[in-house]
Amino acid sequence: GAEVLDPATAAELGDVGEIAAYDRLPYGLAAYHFFRAIYARLAKNDAHRAALGFHAAARIALAGGKVAPAKFVEALSLVWIARQQEGLAWAATGNNARALLVFDEILAAHAAGNGLPVRPDDELARAVAQNRADVAPA
Repeated sequence: GAEVLDPATAAELGDVGEIAAYDRLPYGLAAYHFFRAIYARLAKNDAHRAALGFHAAARIALAGGKVAPAKFVEALSLVWIARQQEGLAWAATGNNARALLVFDEILAAHAAGNGLPVRPDDELARAVAQNRADVAPA
């Protein structure tokens, strides 16, 4: 329902572990929250709402990528930029501890070799190749 348009409720979707849970959700939900967060930050000067929106976008994109990486290629590209913008938005609210936590999580993921939210596999590689004009399909 409409509750998925609320960033706090939508962020809970990050805990979903099966593709069936996404059947009735808008495909572009991660992008929706990402761009609403940009709007909140730039047009409304609401860094708190922006931070919540960026957080929701990253969690939804990551969860979708984990359960169906070939279907969420575009969404996965939002994960790290959404996390970066979330940290910057928290800093803009004056909540530097929260901002540092976000950036520490990003750095820890990279240091642990988890720079990508989902490890590439053959299925994901084929999906990317089929959607890029400069890469021949496998």
